[in-house]
Amino acid sequence: MAVDRKTLAQYRAYVKQMEPVDIASSNFAILDTIPEILAYLVTCSRADGYSEEEAADHVELAACELNRDELLDAESVLRPLGYNVVSDRLRQMARQRWRKPKQSSSGFKDLSPRRRV
Repeated sequence: MAVDRKTLAQYRAYVKQMEPVDIASSNFAILDTIPEILAYLVTCSRADGYSEEEAADHVELAACELNRDELLDAESVLRPLGYNVVSDRLRQMARQRWRKPKQSSSGFKDLSPRRRV
């Protein structure tokens, strides 16, 4: 089951309230790339007894701020490693990023004829 908008909004609000993390002193400093971090998250979720779908939900929450290219890069690394459900979710998220309407510099949706649906 995909994460709903309400849960995602709550997660983003929670993240904004957190203090910045000193990455240099973090125990996770050994993880350098986004795919490594997401794979570690899936591994921890599996170790805690969560299903593959629930692990994909955890990854979706963690990856909610990633752009399309980062999502596709992570998907291309994780799929050959056997993270199929998570890779499917990352690809789905990347597709949704592609479909978002472009915003003009004033913050309003671009309503030019070629952008209308």
